[in-house]
Amino acid sequence: VARESWDIVGFSLANMRLADALREAIKSVRSASRNKALTVIVGGYAFQEDPTLVQLVGADGSAADALEAVAVCEAAVDTARQA
Repeated sequence: VARESWDIVGFSLANMRLADALREAIKSVRSASRNKALTVIVGGYAFQEDPTLVQLVGADGSAADALEAVAVCEAAVDTARQA
C-alpha cells in the first residue's frame, strides 16, 4: 500500500483473540497507504460471531463470503469515484 495506490484492502479473521492485532494492522495499513481514502473490509468467522468487531477493528465494512465481498468492494469503489 505504500508503493502502489489501492482502493480496497481486505482482512480475514478466524479468531476473536486476534482482534487487537488486526486493529493495529489496519491502523498501520491506513497510515502507510498512498490512498488516504482506502476502504478496509473484513470477513471471517470472528465477524460472523460478533459483527460489532467490524467497528472495533476500524474496518469500513464486512462480508460474509467471497461473493458478498465482491459486491461490497464494487459498491465502495463506486462510492469513492462519485466523491
